[in-house]
Amino acid sequence: MKKNLLFVSTLMSLALSAQTIYVASDAKDGGDGSKANPFAKIQQGLDKAMPGDTVELAPGVYYERVKFPRSGEYKKPIRLNGPRTAIIDGAVKFEQKWKKIPAYGPNAWHTKVPAIFFPSTVRNPGCGLVIAKDGLIIQLFEKRVKDTKSKKNDKRTTWYAPALMTKGIGKSGMKFIKALAMYRKKQSDVVVAFGDGRDVSKENMEFAPPIPSITINGVDRCVVSGITIRHSYRAVDIQNSVGSVVEGCRVLRSDRGVELGSGSDRCTVRFCEISMDSIFRCTPGIPGSWDAWTGHKRGGYWDRIAINISNSKGGHQVHDNYLHNHWGGVQDTGDNPNLNVHHNRIDEIEDDGLEPNGSEKNCQWHHNYVTRSRCGFRIKGIQAGPMYAYGNVFFNSKEDFRNFRETKAVAFIYHNTSNAANAVNNNKVKTAPGVPNYHYLNNIFVCDKLYGGTNALNWTDSGNTYFCRTKSDLWQQTIDKAKSFGFKSTSKFFDHANHGVKDFAKGDFSIAENSPARNAGADLSKYNLPGIEEFSSRDAGAVPYGKPMFETFRSKSAVKCPPAGSFPK
Repeated sequence: MKKNLLFVSTLMSLALSAQTIYVASDAKDGGDGSKANPFAKIQQGLDKAMPGDTVELAPGVYYERVKFPRSGEYKKPIRLNGPRTAIIDGAVKFEQKWKKIPAYGPNAWHTKVPAIFFPSTVRNPGCGLVIAKDGLIIQLFEKRVKDTKSKKNDKRTTWYAPALMTKGIGKSGMKFIKALAMYRKKQSDVVVAFGDGRDVSKENMEFAPPIPSITINGVDRCVVSGITIRHSYRAVDIQNSVGSVVEGCRVLRSDRGVELGSGSDRCTVRFCEISMDSIFRCTPGIPGSWDAWTGHKRGGYWDRIAINISNSKGGHQVHDNYLHNHWGGVQDTGDNPNLNVHHNRIDEIEDDGLEPNGSEKNCQWHHNYVTRSRCGFRIKGIQAGPMYAYGNVFFNSKEDFRNFRETKAVAFIYHNTSNAANAVNNNKVKTAPGVPNYHYLNNIFVCDKLYGGTNALNWTDSGNTYFCRTKSDLWQQTIDKAKSFGFKSTSKFFDHANHGVKDFAKGDFSIAENSPARNAGADLSKYNLPGIEEFSSRDAGAVPYGKPMFETFRSKSAVKCPPAGSFPK
């Protein structure tokens, strides 16, 4: 009884000690953070906040870049909270003096920008964002697209800036991309050209430097929740932090949505909506989309990522996010062990929806629903493993599974459903050693051919069901060719499209009772795989017979997960 009373007393004292600190964008200077007299600046609230406190933002636009100065504690995080109408905007306000610049074509304009637009400390290659009211503009990188045709131009392209600003990129020109921008370091200006010839001086352009909007570095258990963050190099940048959380936020027109960087340890990103909101559509395959890809990658060399995980301590939980109209979805690079990336809805991705690109030690990528991406799941030369990819659905992407570069690392790809033209692609994978420790098991592939790319066909292939989705000669040709290269498979191949998946068009990927994929899978018990109990029937694919299609981007109330600040224990 005494223990129970002591526990209740402790909870009451914690509740009494926590306070809410109020901030309003239209508040007068000199506030004290009370509801009646709020602070005018977010940083004032964060500077005052102690473990257990919440800094509550009122609706409004806040032109600030803020940093958490101290740590929260276990079950007592420091929280920055607000409604979606509380907007942190990373743009820099300055006087814009636009002038025509005929050397770059009839539609080109330029204006001087502040020095912080291109700080010398930024890596690869780094410059700020250029944003029109239509959306984020593709930016060329000056070192890759010179002012004149020259042998000094980047070897991978013969492009040069004046021609691009005049004619656009590729066959679509400026009809798909619509606008291009370029920062010129020596002149400290930005050149912008719209294909429709609009008067840029009347556009009310936005410029954001490469500085994070919210920084969590060297402090633990900090939470950002509910608010909107836009026009940011990195909306939330987390480094050297244990147990920090980004939840329920909306991120727009930003280079990186959330960065889980060096020293970040068991952090969480959940229930967020993140969109690059570019000036062009990000759907691969539609006319002009390849021109947008080359503009980004060859002319600018930008990899804009919704959620990026880089050389961290790992253990992060990334789930139930809606990532759309972006260059990349979720990517990890370097050593990030024990990741758990699941139940994310990923749509309209110009490059890779999911990109494991690190050591992948005990990393799980599961129950994600990826559509309209250039590559749904690119396994980019992982370094160690084992990596586990299971229960994912990939639909209407240019590619789904891509083995990128040869490796001896261990990867298990099982119980997924895919409908890309090639079941598996080998990109930059040498015939020897190939990927001898990749195991493709119990997946459903509705495809035109078995594989594409190089002939490094030495992964384990067992229990999969392959269905020919069109009457293509490539179907049997690639199967025969694979056998001639020594490809061994115990999977089943069906030269018809009667896959028995209930309704691709409506997003129901469960299999019907009469599907050939029923009980077609191999016995996977010997592998000791996570999540395998869900597929005890040995039905192939992501959604077994009798089970509903899993949900993604679920609401916070529908998911049992630890409250912010209580993970890890």
